Amino acid sequence: MIVHLIRHGQAYNTHREPGEPYPANPPLTPVGVRQAERLAERMKRLPIDRVVSSPMLRSIETATIVGRAIGRPVEVWARCYEYRAQPGYLCWGAREVLARYPELIVPEDFGPDDWPYGEEPLEQAIERARAFVAWLRDMAGAGHVKQLAVVAHGGFTRLVLAQVLDVELARLEPIVVDNTSLTTLRVDGAGFRVLALNDSAHLCGADAADALAGITR
Repeated sequence: MIVHLIRHGQAYNTHREPGEPYPANPPLTPVGVRQAERLAERMKRLPIDRVVSSPMLRSIETATIVGRAIGRPVEVWARCYEYRAQPGYLCWGAREVLARYPELIVPEDFGPDDWPYGEEPLEQAIERARAFVAWLRDMAGAGHVKQLAVVAHGGFTRLVLAQVLDVELARLEPIVVDNTSLTTLRVDGAGFRVLALNDSAHLCGADAADALAGITR
């Protein structure tokens, strides 16, 4: 099974106008929407069987753009939200998410009420990543999914890589995870292989949306 771990598009949590308050459950910026559209054009050329998203709004928006483009429903995986040790904000629960995105597939473990994001112990976040890796192994073993797209977060991607590579999380801090970049894994009987890191080739030519424009493009 091929797994594409995708960071969401640029959002207002990292790109606010000077003086603007920190938004709760921040959405994509206009640049983030453009990034997601270019990502969707790329994913249309791949045989993606399932599209899965973090329950946070910026990921849902990105995954929805991809899912609509490739004709696949978006499934929420409730535990692949971003890791944050600092105080955070409230994110939407299933009731609010489904009111705005009724086509989403929401699991039973994603409750209806808004939930607090932030101030999470690192060990809890590591356990979420372990559960995610176990879920990938099970899915690969079942053989029903050949290519999976998971829209989540930069920090969560590093948590997953730490489990896959069996290294301390701190050793992965130098790895850059740009908006809408792909970290691609192969999962088979031999375990996990990393095929790509921070692959944002779909942003080539869109300089305003490309974090690597002028560096490697």
